Amino acid sequence: MNIKKNRKISLQDDAYKHYIVRKKFIIIALLTCTIIAFFWTMNIGAINTKPKQVILAILGLGDAKLNSIVRNIRMPRAVAGILAGAGLSVAGCIMQNNLRNPLASPSTLGISNAAAFGANVAIILLGAGTIESTGLGEIQIFNPYIVTICAMFFSIVSTLLIISLSKIGHFSTQSIILAGVALSSLFSAGTMIIQYFSGDTTKVASVIFWTFGDLGRAT
Repeated sequence: MNIKKNRKISLQDDAYKHYIVRKKFIIIALLTCTIIAFFWTMNIGAINTKPKQVILAILGLGDAKLNSIVRNIRMPRAVAGILAGAGLSVAGCIMQNNLRNPLASPSTLGISNAAAFGANVAIILLGAGTIESTGLGEIQIFNPYIVTICAMFFSIVSTLLIISLSKIGHFSTQSIILAGVALSSLFSAGTMIIQYFSGDTTKVASVIFWTFGDLGRAT
């Protein structure tokens, strides 16, 4: 009996060690891909550059014009993309860990659609507004801070609603996700209603542009 028990424990230990090694390999592979993608984005732009030129520009040893382009324009956008992606991955990891469900995410829990609804409220209803620049026809938001605050506010409201429903109804983790999906549909319907009754197509276009996301403001 003891031999079988020890063998079972040994097999579990081996499986756990294999699991840890696999996780470490995945993390190293993802970090490598991130570093490659970072330097690859440094070479993308209106001005053609080579990897060696980019490395020199990052170190401040290249041409003055190239240094300015890489360090003031391209690098802030790449770093902002990495930080935003890291934040989203941590958020998803926390949700999946707490709910013990791989389907848990800001999208399935309705938080993303709640933030989009808040952006619609700010841009279309509160007049955070948009204009079309006369030169390039570019859409810009007058007050991005109001948009950010409204999006954050409604995402917090969505989170509190889910927590309240789970406590009142003693929901299981599966029921919490289903409640999040229902809230997501509710906020999505609210977003469509606001856009439908909006008479300004430029504001609607700005909301869609905001939903896509943009790293152009990063400095």
